[in-house]
Amino acid sequence: MAKGPDTKQKIELAVTIAGILLLIFLIPGIIDKTGNKPVDKAGSYNGSAPVVTESVVSEERRYKSEGDWGRDIFYPDVPFSGTGSSGLINLALNGIVWDSNSPYAIINSKVVKAGDKIDAVTMVIDITENKVVVEQAGTRHTLELTKF
Repeated sequence: MAKGPDTKQKIELAVTIAGILLLIFLIPGIIDKTGNKPVDKAGSYNGSAPVVTESVVSEERRYKSEGDWGRDIFYPDVPFSGTGSSGLINLALNGIVWDSNSPYAIINSKVVKAGDKIDAVTMVIDITENKVVVEQAGTRHTLELTKF
């Protein structure tokens, strides 16, 4: 007894539907099982904030310690030098980013440009390639870069 083309199409349709239904019910089970794997405590995430393990924090502290890195080259032993600097307090010229159009200075780890105030009584007047002129309480002082 030969099967007609109509019967063959019905069998193919039934097998396809059965396969689709099987996939619909199996895929959620497979996906759910992957989510049930145990996670170590250090790698857990609750969705609110990043998890920082103690080993990462202790390494960061270790690298920040002066004993490992030596002295900070941006804070010289003599924080400032130049004409009129004897009355200047709490200012260290850490560096100058020189550009003839818009030079910047790094004073007390703060990036400033001409016209910026460093604190309530100190203002940057001029920045050149190797020195910065500041005015503190009405008196002008020159900070010069220390050459190593």
